Amino acid sequence: DDYAISFVAGDLEITKKALTVTAEDKTKEYGAADPANTVTYAGFISGEDATDLGGILSFSRTAGEDVAAYAITPSGLTSGNYAISFAAGELEITKKALTITAEDKTKEFGAADPVYTASYTGFITGEDATDLGGTLSFNRTAGEVVNTYAITPSGLTSANYAINFVGGELEITKKVLTVTAENKTKAYGEVDPTNTVTYSGFASGEDETYLGGTLSFSRTPGEGAGTYAITPA
Repeated sequence: DDYAISFVAGDLEITKKALTVTAEDKTKEYGAADPANTVTYAGFISGEDATDLGGILSFSRTAGEDVAAYAITPSGLTSGNYAISFAAGELEITKKALTITAEDKTKEFGAADPVYTASYTGFITGEDATDLGGTLSFNRTAGEVVNTYAITPSGLTSANYAINFVGGELEITKKVLTVTAENKTKAYGEVDPTNTVTYSGFASGEDETYLGGTLSFSRTPGEGAGTYAITPA
């Protein structure tokens, strides 16, 4: 009753709500195509989601295809009601499995070892052994007698490949050795001469002393004038 009241309007200012759009971390193997990028959202009010935003979600990532971690940065979305901040994620490129296998080899007893080689499984298109570091080397189990010996490759390195070395085998096979009874002559009625042999095929530095058993002979029976086979064993 004592005041003449006048009403003056004020303002309610509705400010933008913070909304964070975060690129999700991704992983791919070296040489593979990039996976599809995705994001998570933090800050929507109840009942709203990405369909309430304007613009088009896009991504950029730090260039590179070698094994490393690369930033994925989202952008492009707009809103009249949200103050959008974009947070980067990471694309991790991991090493690709590469198997290096020593190829099986064969040599004859007494011969020099053959040149060792390897096969490769796992290279991406366009790459080969020249894209690896280090020097390929081989180790084999010691031994020169007839047997099978392990060949183990090693020495190659890579920043982009997880290298697995697989062993092969060197098989040493028997060498052909010919033991030939030497021809002999005797007169009718005489005692047989001493039988002897020649050897063809020994490895360098070896002779009949490296053989086992006892050299013996058999000959076709008969004492009349004629020719009789002498067989060593």
